[in-house]
Amino acid sequence: MRSATGLVAVVMIAAVAVAGSVVSSSRDEVTLRTSAASYCTGDTVFFTLANASDSSFWMSAEPPWSVWHDAADTLIYPLYVLWLMHSLDPDSSVTYFWDQRDYHGTQAPTGTYCVKITGTLGMGGSGVTAADTFSISGATPSNRASWGSLKAGWK
Repeated sequence: MRSATGLVAVVMIAAVAVAGSVVSSSRDEVTLRTSAASYCTGDTVFFTLANASDSSFWMSAEPPWSVWHDAADTLIYPLYVLWLMHSLDPDSSVTYFWDQRDYHGTQAPTGTYCVKITGTLGMGGSGVTAADTFSISGATPSNRASWGSLKAGWK
């Protein structure tokens, strides 16, 4: 009887420990992905910020993203930001775009670039930087898209 009670106690302690680890586990993934790995000169660069965490992702600037020339580690855009706290709710995403213009308004040169967004999980929480790289090539697409295919992409 005594060993049966001890066995039940051990099983219950193990069950509580497993349940506690499941309850205390949290998701903390924030990702930033461009819509393509390479863009032609003049194309619009689209990138999506996804918050797959249990907390709101707080950002302190508008726009919250910045584009850097990867090789030179030089800021390309934006030069100035509006300091404004805003958040992205858990399990949601938002898509931003960049027209390949630097902060002077001129076309960014060909090369490899990195887009970054920095924020915190929860107000005053741990800092998170999400980033993705892409390239701009001087090539132009050989097959132009029809107006119908462009309209279908926006539905």
